[in-house]
Amino acid sequence: MSKAIKDNIIRTKLHRPPVSDDILLRTSLIEELEKNRFKPLTLVVAPAGYGKSLIISEWIEDQKLVNAWISLDGEINNLPIFLEYLCAALITIFPPKKQEFFSMAKAGVLPSLNILTTTLLNEIYDLENEFVLVLDDYQFIKDDQIHEFINEILKYPPQNMHLVIISRRDPPLKLSTFRAYNSISEIRMKQLAFSKNDIHLSGSRTI
Repeated sequence: MSKAIKDNIIRTKLHRPPVSDDILLRTSLIEELEKNRFKPLTLVVAPAGYGKSLIISEWIEDQKLVNAWISLDGEINNLPIFLEYLCAALITIFPPKKQEFFSMAKAGVLPSLNILTTTLLNEIYDLENEFVLVLDDYQFIKDDQIHEFINEILKYPPQNMHLVIISRRDPPLKLSTFRAYNSISEIRMKQLAFSKNDIHLSGSRTI
């Protein structure tokens, strides 16, 4: 049974999918992801069964990227719990230099979104290393406050953070704005589908 880190945090929701040694490496997709890592956001959208989470996990492992991963579900569908998971995920890779955002996230009454996002962005900016933050199964998120929180983070994203959102459908974020400013990379069903060459290389094995 999963152990809680504290409060409502389930430790296993902070783990990315494991990548086995005998899996077919999707080299072209990994190259595409790496080529666009300078952009603040990667959006991966496809129905269930297309290996969305696994290809991101492959990329992270292949490139040895520092990463924080949150597997979302209906229980994380409100801003206070989402922020608790975000703090728990970030702590797995960086001990916070400051405690302001973490204190705010755990407060009984949250400050405004502007204060939350400004504080978080400044604390991330102060971190020395680059990292990838993955929000998996984002289709479970219905809370408008969480969507707005993500939109605010992506207004002035720190260069040392790359956000990956994995979803079965387009999230209700400001995607047209991100596209207009070339700040988003998108991986979709057509790219995730196996080609005949992939199937030939993998023999009888698929993911």
